[in-house]
Formats: sequence, structure tokens, C-alpha cells
Amino acid sequence: TITFDSYEGGRLAAETLVQSGFKEFGIITGPLIKWEANLRKNGFSDALRKKGYKINWKFQGNYSFNSGEAAYDYINKKGLTNIGIFSSNDQMALGFLHKALENGARIPGDYGVIGYDNMPYSKVFYPKLSTIGTNLDILAELTLDSLRTRVKNEENKKLNATTTLLPVEIVKRRTHVHDKTK
Repeated sequence: TITFDSYEGGRLAAETLVQSGFKEFGIITGPLIKWEANLRKNGFSDALRKKGYKINWKFQGNYSFNSGEAAYDYINKKGLTNIGIFSSNDQMALGFLHKALENGARIPGDYGVIGYDNMPYSKVFYPKLSTIGTNLDILAELTLDSLRTRVKNEENKKLNATTTLLPVEIVKRRTHVHDKTK
């Protein structure tokens, strides 16, 4: 397996939201039958716990824009604001932001949001989405190199279970900022 370090992505999101001044935190997870969604959630949760915080609000999404909108409806019904939120992908984060802005929320201000994937549309949405950056070019290159090696090397065709974790990084744009006057 060659994949991104999802646990580290969750940890970076938590660290960034704490450094931004948030005291309450929420998460929009992907489907928890997917191990990447669990790793992202666990990285976020563990980093918060190490700093003396916890996740105050959770919503299980399905990686779609619509589930991000549903997450906003859910948090809005609970009356929660001034909360730092990590979304397990950019689509759900943008769905959340879109619905929040449609309903008069201030971003940044009422919510701090960090997505995951650094998809191209995350930097053209307004306000620009803070996100966990993944490098798809490196993923593609390493995957193709691994396949070439396996095809060329008869001995390597045996089942060798390995996992290569690719680094991720925080891309700070605008949506993670905390309104310290609240």
C-alpha cells in the first residue's frame, strides 16, 4: 500500500486549530468503515487529548458536498459556534462552509474549518479553505515505480505486505482562523 499519512493529517489539523485559539472542537468524519477516515479521526482526537482538549461535536459524513451541508444543519440545530472543525475531506468542508455562509455565518469567525486533500477548488472557494495538503504527483510516481519493479522482478511477485506513508502538510489559507473577540 502506498498512501498518505492520514493520522498525521488529523494531528496537524488539531494542532493548527489549537494554535489558532479554539477551545472547542468538532469533526466531520468520512465513513468509518474506511480505515483512512478512522486514521484521520484518531490523529485529530489523539492530538487534542494530548493538549487537554476533546472533540465536542461529531458528524459522520460520506465524503460528499451534501454531507458537509448536512453537518452544518446538524451543528446549527445544536446552536454551536466558535468551534474548530476538521473535515475528513475538502468536499465535505466546502459543503459545510457553503451552507454556513448561506445561513449568515461568518467564516472565519463563527467556525474554523480545515479540510483534507488540498483539491484545486479549495483555493478558489471564498474564503479559501485551509486544508491538509497531499501530493498526488508523488503518489502516482511511487505507485508506478512499485508496479514497474513488481513486473520486472519475478521474486517480488510473492505477497509482500508493506505500507509506504507519504507525508502531508498543513496548507493555511483563511478558514482555520479564530475570531478571538468571541
